[in-house]
Amino acid sequence: MKSFLFLSLVFFNLALKAEIIELKLKSDSPSCKGLSQVLITQDKTVLYQLEVPMNGTGQVHLLTGNYQVDATNKDGCSFQDIIQITDLPNKPLEIKLNSTPRKPTAAEAMPNSSPCGWGTFGCSGNLYPHSGNIALARPNFYFSGKDEGKFKLKFTGESFDLLGSVPNFKEKEISGELRKGSVYNDNTWYPYISYSARIDDGHFQNTNGFCGTKKEMYEFVLEGLKKYEFPNEARTDFIKSWSAKIPEAARYCVYPQVNAQLDKAAPLEITFDDKTQVRTERIFYLMVPQYYKGKRIPTDANKYADKPKTIWKNYSRTVIPKTTYLYEWGIGFIFE
Repeated sequence: MKSFLFLSLVFFNLALKAEIIELKLKSDSPSCKGLSQVLITQDKTVLYQLEVPMNGTGQVHLLTGNYQVDATNKDGCSFQDIIQITDLPNKPLEIKLNSTPRKPTAAEAMPNSSPCGWGTFGCSGNLYPHSGNIALARPNFYFSGKDEGKFKLKFTGESFDLLGSVPNFKEKEISGELRKGSVYNDNTWYPYISYSARIDDGHFQNTNGFCGTKKEMYEFVLEGLKKYEFPNEARTDFIKSWSAKIPEAARYCVYPQVNAQLDKAAPLEITFDDKTQVRTERIFYLMVPQYYKGKRIPTDANKYADKPKTIWKNYSRTVIPKTTYLYEWGIGFIFE
């Protein structure tokens, strides 16, 4: 039986020279059930990579121009097409592609692509809309300690701009139902909520951190997630998502940002319908490659030009039983 993957794209006017693209994955074949990797590329540069379940939704913010959209999953279903973003309001567009035969997707052609449109030591800011010099690349939200209940999650910071999300956020807000740690939104199950964003570093710290090789950097991040008692799936997702996505460099300096910084830079409101109190545990690792072709980067004009003054110490904590937690971890870079 022939199988098809449908990717519905709905365009909404965001601002001059920028659009919000809402996407929805569908299939007419019962064999296409798994998560799909959706890539948005321009001139062979990967701008976004989203992991979307079948019948799930997502969104990305794009400047005007031509982009290639690819979707593929382990069931052999795939999608590939070129879309054009203009300054004019666009009508809803549904795209479908037969699973075979097909051209190699961007995911297959660029398996070790960077987590964003990459420059010298960070993300290329001219490829993305909005302002702010920090790229939050796919932070993930997890819930634990509560089996079920309807919830609402909203970003309230004015200087915080979403660039992409799975599932869709409406005006920086999403609602759904929590069932045994998974999120149920618009008749679809999600293992977690993910997003990417652009933000200013005004509330971020640059004095405490860690510098080392790629191997040492991975160990540092995993140790932090363990000592913060993040769920096991968070550590597994870090290894799966970032094992081949960090651009190569001789060394890296990592500047962790925790609740003290994130609650100011990207404040959240999280509520349950039964008024359950929710504790949050948030950590974001800002990574700065330190050497490139023998030259020190970034430049002296950058807030993170100097190495951390002190080594950041992970601390252990005790999870309170029967308490609802929202965990957030993410990796990010500087927009250059």
